[in-house]
Amino acid sequence: MSTNWLFDHVRRTSRNRIILAACIAAAAIALLAYNAKYLRDAYRGPAAVEASALAAAQSPQALPRQWVRVHVADLKDTGIEEISVRKKHGVERSRTVSAHYYVAPIDDRLLLVKVRGSERPSNDLVGEVLEVESGVAGTLFSGPNAARLKDMVLPLELDTHDYSDNARMLWWIAGLSLAGAAIYAWVAWTRSANPARHPAMKRAAQWGGVDEVAQLVKQEQAQAQAVGDWTLSDHYLLRNGTLAFDLHSVDALLWAYALVTKKKFYYVIPAGQSHALVLKWGDSNVKVEAKEQVVLSALQHIAEHQPWVAMGWTKETEQLFNQRGNGFASQIAKAKQQWARSRAPAAVSEPDHPPTEPMVLPR
Repeated sequence: MSTNWLFDHVRRTSRNRIILAACIAAAAIALLAYNAKYLRDAYRGPAAVEASALAAAQSPQALPRQWVRVHVADLKDTGIEEISVRKKHGVERSRTVSAHYYVAPIDDRLLLVKVRGSERPSNDLVGEVLEVESGVAGTLFSGPNAARLKDMVLPLELDTHDYSDNARMLWWIAGLSLAGAAIYAWVAWTRSANPARHPAMKRAAQWGGVDEVAQLVKQEQAQAQAVGDWTLSDHYLLRNGTLAFDLHSVDALLWAYALVTKKKFYYVIPAGQSHALVLKWGDSNVKVEAKEQVVLSALQHIAEHQPWVAMGWTKETEQLFNQRGNGFASQIAKAKQQWARSRAPAAVSEPDHPPTEPMVLPR
């Protein structure tokens, strides 16, 4: 039984996509499993605890849950603030106070409380129990009474931020990853089961028999030139990567030009430039980044084999392509017919040597 070369590569690419989707789904499940305790605690909400229970705990792990609700008799401002510095390109732009630190007396000990925002909280506190931050401890225990104060302060800190914020983010990340992986795998599976449903194969079916096109594409690959992650042959542009597969007919191409992008650091300092080949059809376009010589060689190749294609970028050509609808395609089709008629008399007795200069687009 004969096989279709293009179908084989569609199946290979689809299989690789299914494997990638399975890896993404596995990573999402592993993320949820790794954070299972945190997610469970966030779902159950803060646990009501007595202040004495915090005084008795020597570490956050000693508590049944780290998200707690506790009532304290009083709060005293330590004068310590957390400053957030915003920088741009290494230069400081602004400073803001992002948190204040208080202490709450519990029996003969002190509980450090980190309060987000500028408002003093009530004595009913809700937050996450953490170990005392090293930077805060260094500031708090730096005075003449540091040793005595260090004995009084509990090795715990209550951070009043919303403990469940990260839980919502984790659920969104995992949920979207699983949903995206499922859709990605389903599309890949349908294309693997029926390669003719791949967009590139639907496009190829318009050029004639798909089996015949597959044979022609395969034959031309031996002489095709690499342009980025694509290959350009006499009549086809093929992308046949690990996860990506696409196919275009160069004979149906309307417009081709080189795109040069200048790069700058800090919008001022020149940092080289990148080159790309831009190819446009009536219903799609392809931008391939490659070295300058590769882009120029590809344009020369197209000019020699498809001389009716509009070559080079001008503002007028872009306006024609964007505004005139099928008018641009009609002009290219006429140019293609004129070229074919001009070659017809010489086809019987002379070898076919297409002109090396591209045809000028009629205006």
